[in-house]
Amino acid sequence: MNSELLIAIVGVGGTLLGVVLGWLLQKLSNYKGVKLDITLEKFNIGKGTGYGTVNESPTPPEDIFFRLRLLFFNPSDIGKVVNNPRIVFYKNLKKKAQFNYSFSRGEKYYDYLNLLPNQIDHYYINSIKNISENNKINNLQDSNKVMLIYDDGKKTLGKKKKLIARFKTLEELCKMSKNK
Repeated sequence: MNSELLIAIVGVGGTLLGVVLGWLLQKLSNYKGVKLDITLEKFNIGKGTGYGTVNESPTPPEDIFFRLRLLFFNPSDIGKVVNNPRIVFYKNLKKKAQFNYSFSRGEKYYDYLNLLPNQIDHYYINSIKNISENNKINNLQDSNKVMLIYDDGKKTLGKKKKLIARFKTLEELCKMSKNK
């Protein structure tokens, strides 16, 4: 009779432990961060529309054109917020220039995204910025890395960083883009 009682106690204990462990793992899975895949579709520096190549004339270029395709995946069971996207150029660890953007899909622009649970969504950052002011072109030419920085809606963790590309020159960065 002792062995039957021991088997019953072990069975009940194992069942309770399994339920608690399953509940705990489910709660932990809700805290997964947003997964992000970035494709640099176009990057150009020049005058006018930005659809040319890097300006090699003696006058400095005036416009910078980005087209990034962003593929977001929210693996948790809770909706996530992504906002305040910035493209930042670095020289090693020092910030050289920053450009603020909005997310876009078609003709609509969004300052923030509400990513639904267990869903894949794609957006773009597609914009022309004038860089002739504040001597930003010199800062860009000195940089060797470009990153996307965004806020994930959490007050404690703040911003997330994702590498777009490492490069030696701006010409190399232009060649890396798919130029669609």
